[in-house]
Amino acid sequence: MSIAPMEDDWNVQRKEDAERSRKQKVLNEALATIENEGFDAVVLMGTYVMESGGTTTIKSNAGNYHAQTGMMLYEIRRREESASIEQRDTESSL
Repeated sequence: MSIAPMEDDWNVQRKEDAERSRKQKVLNEALATIENEGFDAVVLMGTYVMESGGTTTIKSNAGNYHAQTGMMLYEIRRREESASIEQRDTESSL
């Protein structure tokens, strides 16, 4: 049994952790900039593909909890409705 694959996994994980920290810092800086403009609530999210091939999500949020929740629910519902309309249009064109 070789130790090398475990060591490689550890190196990949270390790189992914460093990249996640860097990207989280960018998101946090953007949040601070936006917050300074007087918004009541801010929700920022981003996804990216890690070196290992998986996709991960980072987020940064601030302000009124209820406003944040309302914004996220509104966006989810809007996207679901849009997807439903798109699916209906696709099915009717077949």
